[in-house]
Amino acid sequence: RRMGLLLGVLACSNDEPRSAPAVAFRIDSPFCGPNAYPFRFSIDQSVVGNDTLRDGQTSPRFTTTPGQHHLNALVTGGVFPGFARDTTVMLTPDAVFTYAINSYCS
Repeated sequence: RRMGLLLGVLACSNDEPRSAPAVAFRIDSPFCGPNAYPFRFSIDQSVVGNDTLRDGQTSPRFTTTPGQHHLNALVTGGVFPGFARDTTVMLTPDAVFTYAINSYCS
């Protein structure tokens, strides 16, 4: 009888805390050469960070809450100021989403 109670308690206490989802921004600009561009990153129209990235580089991760979020990456200088990319994503607890920002230089 004690063994059954102990197993029941262990089974119920197996809930590990869930971590907040995170978002990172990765630059995909294979035809832009070695140029790096300054970006401002936003989640739900709130700025979460700034970074200067070149092709293939990824920003740090920014934590948020589970649910639907609007992501924005805005170039703030260089030869393409004002260039922006937006998307909407649904994030679950523990999710890590990397938003690939595709840009093509001509």
